[in-house]
Amino acid sequence: MALLKSLIVGWLALTGSVPQIAAEIYRFDKAEVPAPHSLHVKHLFYAWAKEKSETNVAQWPVLSGADVHISDASGAELTQAYKSVQLSMVPWGDFHKLIDASVICGGKPETGFLSLQKYPSKAWVISMTVPARKNTSITKKIFKTSVYALVLSNCGTQSDLKISGSISVKNPYGFLPGHEYYRLPFYGWVTLFWAGAGVIWLTLLVAKKHVVVWAHIALAGIIIIGFGESVA
Repeated sequence: MALLKSLIVGWLALTGSVPQIAAEIYRFDKAEVPAPHSLHVKHLFYAWAKEKSETNVAQWPVLSGADVHISDASGAELTQAYKSVQLSMVPWGDFHKLIDASVICGGKPETGFLSLQKYPSKAWVISMTVPARKNTSITKKIFKTSVYALVLSNCGTQSDLKISGSISVKNPYGFLPGHEYYRLPFYGWVTLFWAGAGVIWLTLLVAKKHVVVWAHIALAGIIIIGFGESVA
């Protein structure tokens, strides 16, 4: 059954029918929010925009946030007016051009925001304010193919905060990271190669079982390992 499942996955990869079996999802489970006037880079997302598809219709990756909110780590009441915690998707290649370490934040203490430098890729940055206590869900399109850093910033005065929820990026072909997409046909062919080699070798082992030695078994193990790695 496992072999059949692996062959199916390999065939789907070979034909371009990508199964949505892995997702670019980053989950916050009461994770620590950075100290005031600082930020953390939490994850890198690989987004791939199909500017022109077979039907000449543009298709864009979708950024989604589910049940995102902040809370006080001590359990104290946190005012809903505090809107200085942000999640931002920043093009990783221009990260240091967009964010100046000496001027991370702008705005007032209760409504601070991540300060971005004037640079062309600033247009591709996506930001959302993380509310207090109230769960928020967002859906936004990503219009530029790039590696994006998920940045969590705190540009206010509150400390000892926790964040919960999840952020995901779904590309036009599914949840597979953008940098893995073009490898699928190659791994599909490799999977079929190892599967064919395994069938042939197994047939020979059964037919010549009276002369099988440890080297033949070792070679069968190599084929199994190669097949497993190509599927993985």
